[in-house]
Amino acid sequence: MSVPKFTELYVPVLQLLADGRQYKRCEIVESIADTLKLSEAERSEMTKSGRETYLSRQVYWATRYLILTELIKQVERDNFIITDEGLKAVRSGEVIGSDTLAGYQEL
Repeated sequence: MSVPKFTELYVPVLQLLADGRQYKRCEIVESIADTLKLSEAERSEMTKSGRETYLSRQVYWATRYLILTELIKQVERDNFIITDEGLKAVRSGEVIGSDTLAGYQEL
């Protein structure tokens, strides 16, 4: 499996945060890598800039869009929790993609 695009990470991020705990971005990256059973090569693949991994960049964008739609909240720098609206989305089992996010308030 290759590293998914950020739009494919909305659900895994929400599912992880659904336990109500606060997570650091690095914990989200590691958990998603484990959940998706990414190889070491996939986990360490760098972006063109060489400053971060491709997975880390995709998680960054997924969290940005989830924050804009108020499905998650950034409580401190690189620390996130799920909102009530995010919990509803996870519990509904709906497939969350860019089209779905467009229905939420900020986009």
